[in-house]
Amino acid sequence: MPYASWSTVAMPVKLYDYLAAGLPFITSLMGELQELMRRCDVGLSYRAEDAGSLADAIESIANDEGRRKAMAANARRCARQFERDEQYSRFADIVERVARDERR
Repeated sequence: MPYASWSTVAMPVKLYDYLAAGLPFITSLMGELQELMRRCDVGLSYRAEDAGSLADAIESIANDEGRRKAMAANARRCARQFERDEQYSRFADIVERVARDERR
């Protein structure tokens, strides 16, 4: 997921497809996506607009089959938190909690 250093994208929609498909990714995005990447161990980052940094990340993931497979399995596990049923359940929990608090 290559983005310019000035990009305002935080969590690109294609990320969820990649995770669900068990695809580790390489990105130049920082912030929330970096945190997810670290927490779930699902990809690598590189410095935006730095071709050498991108090439290093590609070589790193291409040359380490074990790590690539581990990241793929992690991606499938990580994707579960974004599934529709999981998201609806979490949202319903929030609405119910707010409704209970309002009644008090």
